[in-house]
Amino acid sequence: LVEAVPDLIALVENGRIVLVNGGGAAILGMPGAQGVVGRLWTDFVTEGDRPAMLRLLAAHGRDSQRGARPEHVWLALRLLRPGGTTAVEITAVPVGPLEGRLALVVARDITKHVEVRESLRQAQTQAALADRAKVQFLSNISHELRTPLNAIIGFSEILKDELLGTMGNPQYKDYAADIHDGGLRLLRLVNDLIDLARIDAARVSPLQREDLPA
Repeated sequence: LVEAVPDLIALVENGRIVLVNGGGAAILGMPGAQGVVGRLWTDFVTEGDRPAMLRLLAAHGRDSQRGARPEHVWLALRLLRPGGTTAVEITAVPVGPLEGRLALVVARDITKHVEVRESLRQAQTQAALADRAKVQFLSNISHELRTPLNAIIGFSEILKDELLGTMGNPQYKDYAADIHDGGLRLLRLVNDLIDLARIDAARVSPLQREDLPA
């Protein structure tokens, strides 16, 4: 039954591996148990994860000495293998009345899960950067458009109201009114684009926009 399990199952006595199944040897990148048995368990744990693993084994040893039933805690860490590491979830429980000197270590390979989670995180980061770039682009282009639009709206209003004097031909006044109305419509569209980008980025409320002329 132990050999049929693809997860790592090992007996560790006084810190050394005395038994490991074929699935465990494969997770550790070894062709068989002979390359694993007799070695220190910590030899297969990355240096940064060794303190957490030792604390787990020590805690189970104390529980065994008190006769208490150990709490099953699963740790996420990396095991060393030739040419790299393997991400696993791992736990350990004491075996028999040996005052915690013998422990059963069980680990499952979660490398694919970690890779998928990392890919998802990177995709989310890229999406956030793309959203930020979109908002920044629309913000920049809106400022570039607003400057000439404000000039068009202001000068056309002067012309249509003949503030500096009559233009002579009344058709010019109609053209100036059309230019003024078109400029206002364009300005509203520009502000709408800015609002949509900000809403998409959850930055501001749609009510927090500049007041437009009537």
